Amino acid sequence: MMHYLIYNGESSADYDLLVGAQNTFSTPKRSVTKYTIPGRNGDLIKDNGCFENVSVAYTIVCKNRFESLADSISAWLKSPTSYCRLEDSHHPEYYRMGLVTDAIAYTTGTLNHSAKATVTFDCKPQKWLIEGERVEKFTSAGIIFNPTKFASKPLIKVHGNGQSTLKIGDYSMNLNLQAYVTIDSELMDCTRGNMNMNSYVVLASGFPELKSGMNLITFTGGITSIEITGRWWTI
Repeated sequence: MMHYLIYNGESSADYDLLVGAQNTFSTPKRSVTKYTIPGRNGDLIKDNGCFENVSVAYTIVCKNRFESLADSISAWLKSPTSYCRLEDSHHPEYYRMGLVTDAIAYTTGTLNHSAKATVTFDCKPQKWLIEGERVEKFTSAGIIFNPTKFASKPLIKVHGNGQSTLKIGDYSMNLNLQAYVTIDSELMDCTRGNMNMNSYVVLASGFPELKSGMNLITFTGGITSIEITGRWWTI
């Protein structure tokens, strides 16, 4: 099988590149703060509630026409200035968000017709499940299941009108609906199109998260339907 990677919407196959994975199974380091207490064996460890970035490296090989493709390959990999979506055929069920920050050093063959290099992406610690992009719709009470061990920050779209209450797992919120509102737990923002709707949503205990396993969904008032994108992730 010829492996490939897709970065910022473009495939390595578009540039006739062969791709090998080096450390795509690497896991991120947990962010902790350690305290040494005199007279006590072992550090006191405080979990900071997050993971650090992880480096993901690929070997890319251009077997011919490298001299004519070099500028295009470099532009593809190096022009983004913020995290972009990164997928590969080694793990087709996941995607990452990464950015190439290091230089790319090519080892070239005779007359620069071929070349080989290691490309390292500085990635956010999460591997998001492709399955987590699926929108689940509810018109009555139900359950949404998080298949991972990590609580996710979902995208929630609530349709309806008037005063309403929505409960998702341990989270509860009161809403003053006007057609619909989108609640983005990742961005911690409530909107309707380009309009700020944060004043129309009262969160009892912060933006909702979907814990591992089953999450019960109930609602009352003027809510007619709810659409939830789970955004499942793992490391």
